[in-house]
Amino acid sequence: MPCARGFPVPVPCVVGIPKTEALGKEEIAEFFDRENYGVGCKGAVEVVAHSLRDTLQKHAKSDLGLLKIDFSNAFNRVSRNAFMRATCEEFPGLTNWTNWCEQSTLLYDHSEVIVSSAGVQQGDPLGPLYFCFALNALVAEIASLGPVYQKWYMDDGGIVASVPVLLKVWALLREKGPALGLHLNPNKCEWSWLDASRTDECPLKDQGVAFVPTSEICILGVPLGSSSFSRSFVQDRLFPRVKVAMDRLQELEDSQSAMFLLRTSYGIVRATHFMRTTALDCWRVEAEEFDREVKRVAEAILGTPLSDRAWAQAALTPSLGGLGLRRVVDHADGAFAASWSESERTARESWEPSSDCGP
Repeated sequence: MPCARGFPVPVPCVVGIPKTEALGKEEIAEFFDRENYGVGCKGAVEVVAHSLRDTLQKHAKSDLGLLKIDFSNAFNRVSRNAFMRATCEEFPGLTNWTNWCEQSTLLYDHSEVIVSSAGVQQGDPLGPLYFCFALNALVAEIASLGPVYQKWYMDDGGIVASVPVLLKVWALLREKGPALGLHLNPNKCEWSWLDASRTDECPLKDQGVAFVPTSEICILGVPLGSSSFSRSFVQDRLFPRVKVAMDRLQELEDSQSAMFLLRTSYGIVRATHFMRTTALDCWRVEAEEFDREVKRVAEAILGTPLSDRAWAQAALTPSLGGLGLRRVVDHADGAFAASWSESERTARESWEPSSDCGP
């Protein structure tokens, strides 16, 4: 079906998101299965975090290390030729669409011609997929080295292996990454020992890689270190913006709108990420504080204090006569257990319950 200017568009094209008959979500998920969870995977962040937590626990007394990878301005610098070639080779059904959307467009400024030859097109819903195609060759080569753990979420990667293997991984990324437009950013890469008792320096210190204590490991915004670290991590990332937004809700003249926003946008939904990725025992104090904050704002909006009985009813769904102000402490354990179970099935791995922050 041609578009307004006569360019071919895959059929059907729904709400600006291209779909082709030759390629489905299942095929994409299978292609990147158990390596890059950035595309075609439901709950990808949770899968990566839960899997790494299990690996850290199983090998806590080993001499293995964790290397977290970060590339410099990855989506804007990735080689367009590299991901277009990889995409067309692996999924020929995307060839026409890819060539039309990602061709090296000429940009004119009335005096010079600039060739756009790097990065995925901003706003392209297939941008993450294209990036993963460019990275896939390096991911496969790292897998051939036999790491204990390797999972990526688009450009964020974590690899657990012995020191010699991790050094080979670093050399591989430094040597072959630039040809793909993937340039390591040592200042944001991290090294940790799985054995918390180890105090020796990072073997890549001379490369600028930072050393992170085992107790302070985190990935994709999920704390995987000690309970005290998890508490402070949640405190720093959950409360600052939420408290500012909640305070502003009290200033709205329309109390019904304020209550609606509190319930749908600034209540428990703000804590869902930590509810599903971090066991409640690691941040129970913060969860209780969050619930008290929601209650305080609700009382301010309603203009009346809520007794314990009234607050318990307010936490019920509206269909049961409540206000839908669900409490984190009531649902966090179930959310974490559900996420842990779903992620284990998605990863097709066998995990052990955590002795500290596990289900």
